[in-house]
Formats: sequence, structure tokens, C-alpha cells
Amino acid sequence: NLYPNGPHALLGHNLDWITEGALEFIDAAAAGDQPFFLYFGNTLPHGPTAPEFTYRSDRRRTPEGLLAEPLTLLPSAEAIEARLAEAGIDDPEAGNMVWIDSSLALIRERLAEHGLDENTVIIYFNDHGVEAGKTSVFQGGMVSHTVVSGGEPWVKPGRRSDALLSSVDIAATVLALAGVDAVDAVEAGAGDGGGAPLDGISFAPVLSGQMDATRNSVYGEMGYSRSIRMGPWKYIALRPSPYLTEMPLTEKQRILNHWFAMRDRMGQRREKNEATDPFPHIIDIPGGVDNTWGPMRKHPHYFDRDQLYHLGDDPDEQVNLAVDPGYAPVLGVLRAELARVLQTLPGTFGEFPGQPMPAVEAAIASGRIDPSKRWERKKK
Repeated sequence: NLYPNGPHALLGHNLDWITEGALEFIDAAAAGDQPFFLYFGNTLPHGPTAPEFTYRSDRRRTPEGLLAEPLTLLPSAEAIEARLAEAGIDDPEAGNMVWIDSSLALIRERLAEHGLDENTVIIYFNDHGVEAGKTSVFQGGMVSHTVVSGGEPWVKPGRRSDALLSSVDIAATVLALAGVDAVDAVEAGAGDGGGAPLDGISFAPVLSGQMDATRNSVYGEMGYSRSIRMGPWKYIALRPSPYLTEMPLTEKQRILNHWFAMRDRMGQRREKNEATDPFPHIIDIPGGVDNTWGPMRKHPHYFDRDQLYHLGDDPDEQVNLAVDPGYAPVLGVLRAELARVLQTLPGTFGEFPGQPMPAVEAAIASGRIDPSKRWERKKK
């Protein structure tokens, strides 16, 4: 999201530049005799997505400044548009997908050139689902359709799995694929300040076809909401902080005025936010912002304290079954599972207990943090 970040003279994605970095890393790794891990953070299709800021942009632009010459690793804008025309696609922004595909193809080709394609596993995933679920723990924000490729025995190809997996499982999975026991790795790092257990569970057995699933629930968190998914059932708990529920109307208006002023500076339109509007699940702005309006408008029970959905019958999470006494047993099971997970994490969430936070508690005890004076402190 480049609009508020960095100088506008460099406003533009440069997938050639990012891809070049990946290729240089692979070349260096191939020259050695050790396994390697590459995290390739593609900035697309985040905004701005108009072609003049993506594949039509000046390919000299990078976050580090202008290059002396534009890079030409990937297809030109003309070549991308020719592919769109050949496919009968009249949406210019679809060219961004062609650009991404070309980048991935180049990375795979470089692996093959070094003879690394048969024993390299590629995990491709995105950071959230559709915009109508973004910044929430609704399915649109939680589900990331993921593609994993690699040679056997690590990955059994040609299959689709509906196993419950979490993005926190990726670290444990990568370690397992590299033949490293996660527990041993954590213990080995204890002397360097490590020693904390990994949150995730390796799903390597799912990739190889040895197991159909490695977990029976998936936990999610976003702002003031938490969720648990078990089979077709989904429970969402919304527990806004007292920081919000006790906020004076004058403070809400001050926050909103600051937000409007920032929108004006960026040349972005205002919406009809009012200080009396409720807060979204994330970000302390009454009435919400761009990336919260989608889920706020799509989900009629967005502000319900407890929500229960059967995703098989209600994949869009429109009917809140938590208010139906007939579903109390199911609700109890999912609440108990959420409580179990939260007990392993630091801090508390509403009525759910969690692990102690000694540093925060010590700061409050010493007076360095006084939660009762947050408004006075903020005003000052």
C-alpha cells in the first residue's frame, strides 16, 4: 500500500526489482552446499493497482531510489497487454496477475537451471482472503487458498486437501521439510534468548499424503476479535477493550477529526463517519476505515458479542446461531476450545484468561503505566 508510504516520485511497484533480488539469492545459495530458505514478499496486488503504478510504471523506481536503467527481466507492458487481448480480457488490472505469474515462472526456471527444482518446496499463499473479509476473522479474512509444489517424498502432487491449517504452521513445516525437529531447534536457540515453543504444527505429513490432517481446530485473532474453527463450525468472540467502551465522546470526535485531516492531506474522500458510530474490530476510528467497511457491511452480526456459524450451510456467515438455545452445546464446545488456546497465549481477552505478562504488570505496579489516566496522557 504505497500511497501513504514513501515519496510519490517513487510511487510504483517494481516486480522486476524484487524478482532480481530473489534470483541473486538463489544463485548465491546454489554456489554453496547448504540448504536455503527464501521468503519472497511480492507487493502485488496491494494498492495502488492501476497499471500506471504497476507493470506500466517506470521500472527504474525502487524503494531504494531510481535505478540507472530500467530492469527488463519480466515481460514489457506491451507484451502483458498483448496476452490480455489474446485471452479476451479487457480489465487492464488483470495484467498484474500476468506480471506475478511471469515472476514465479522466472524463479522456478532459475531453480531448474541449478538443478534445485526437484528438492525445493514452494509454498505460495496470500495474507488474507477477499476484501469483504479483510481486517476481520470472518472467512473472507481468514481463508488463504494455498498452493504447495515440490518433489516427492516431501510433496505428493496432484491433490487438493481440505485439512485445517494455519499460517503459524509454516515455520514448523519448513523445519520438518528440512529434516529439523522443531523442539530441537527451539532448544538450540535457547542460549540466544530463544526457548519459546513454536505456535505452529507441522503439516508436512499432509503434504506427503501420510496424514489427512494435523490439527482439529484453527485459531484466529484480529484486533478485538478472536475465533475458533472446528470442522464446519466457527465461533467468533468480540470483546472491545475498555479503552474503547469507556472512551468519552469528545475523544472520539478528536480521533475522527485527526482521521479526516489525514484523508484530506492524502487527497482521499471522506465517508460519513460520526463520533457516535461503533468501532470496527480493528483500528480505533468510529465508523471504520476503507479496509473495515467491507466486512462491516457484509456481515449483519458484525457487532454481536458472540457469534456462531455453520459454514457448510452458511459460508458467508450471515445467520448467527449463538442466540439460538438449541445450539448451546456446540457453542460450549467451541468456547472451551478457544479458552484452551487463549490460555497458552500472553495476556487476557475479555473473560478468557491467558499467560501472565510480567513486563506490563511490573510497569503498572511501578506507576510507569497508569491505565486510569490514559485520556489525560493522550491529551498531554
